[in-house]
Amino acid sequence: MKLEKFDYQIGNKRKKNTFLVLGLVCLGAFITVILYRTFASYKVTNSYNIIGGKVAKFAIDGVTMYLVAEDGTETKTSIIPKENEYVYDATRSQCTNGTEIIYDKANKTISIDETAGDTCNVYFNYIPLAKQTLYALGYTDEDIKTGIPYGPDGTNVTGFYAAEDDYGTSYYYYNNGDNWSPAFIVSDWTYVLVRINGNGSIRMFSYDFNNSSTFNENNNDNMYLGYMYGDLGVSEILNKNNSQAKLTLNVGYEDMDMTYFDDVIFCNDRSLYKEEYGEKEVDDTASGFGTSATYYGAYYRLRNNTPSLKCPNKDDAFTVDDEEIGNGMLDYPVGLMTADEAYMTNAKWYHDWYNENVMTMSPAMFKDNVAYIYHVGSSGIEPTDVTENWDIKQVINIKAGLEFTGDGSDTAPYEIVQ
Repeated sequence: MKLEKFDYQIGNKRKKNTFLVLGLVCLGAFITVILYRTFASYKVTNSYNIIGGKVAKFAIDGVTMYLVAEDGTETKTSIIPKENEYVYDATRSQCTNGTEIIYDKANKTISIDETAGDTCNVYFNYIPLAKQTLYALGYTDEDIKTGIPYGPDGTNVTGFYAAEDDYGTSYYYYNNGDNWSPAFIVSDWTYVLVRINGNGSIRMFSYDFNNSSTFNENNNDNMYLGYMYGDLGVSEILNKNNSQAKLTLNVGYEDMDMTYFDDVIFCNDRSLYKEEYGEKEVDDTASGFGTSATYYGAYYRLRNNTPSLKCPNKDDAFTVDDEEIGNGMLDYPVGLMTADEAYMTNAKWYHDWYNENVMTMSPAMFKDNVAYIYHVGSSGIEPTDVTENWDIKQVINIKAGLEFTGDGSDTAPYEIVQ
């Protein structure tokens, strides 16, 4: 009987031990679930696309995102409003417990593995696309000049100046003639900087890639001021026929590697007189068709010392594929400088150095039954008969976000890192 009692007690103890182990296991599991749920509410393991994508979930996880304006003003936000114009600030972005913030530049995503009780501040600085390219070329804010360099009261100081174009803030390069403008080598050809476009692409004209041509073979109608034009007697802009300048520009680009070329507007501005230009020329009918005497927008802007980098009319905004702000009528992403660009950058420096007359694609006027286009010559920017031969300095745009070697000098031009 004692043995039986003893066996019963052993069996009972075994049962109690089993229940105890099971209880501890259940308690541990319960605690684990509680801790996991508590921990999980403070943990962010997903990646968030910051381009136009909300990251509001960060707010409940102890993460705050700031947009920093150019003047240093900080604004809390859950959305990055403009693609690529906000640059992640790795120096300022940090978490209180040292948790790592991972920013993927290529995919524009941000990931944070945040621990319980940690708080994180993430900063994005607003830097216009053109300024980002300026930095990529090795320049700083100190290289951006104030005021205007051109015209009777201009500073006449070489450097970068800001102006608005159809894409945003652009930085054009004014050369007072004492220096060589920044140079580039693209597809084995040398180009010289005109400006950094508002979308961050770089506009440049050819230095050693030359042709000469008339703008058009005929001059007895307003339509021959078109980079493309319609038919005689049609009173509307029709981009139907190619100008001689366009045909000439196309030669040499058929087999060129255009991997780095960007599809940016080339403006053949056929806009007419506006009241904001002030006094109208006496014989200006502001028609723009047939044989009516007409003075075009570039004429008035240059007369008034108010050049512009914007293209007023979509029909005149020549692009290859872009039909949102351009007309999609180009065969290749190549064109000519505008008279406004030549004026703002003082393209006469190039003529003075190399004695080459440079054609633009800006109509000046139709007067006395002759169509006049602007060119850069010995006296500066002047109207010339569209049937006269002038040097064609091809203009291209290369994409934003590229890396370069060289310093832009004539002996060490910028070259794209491939």
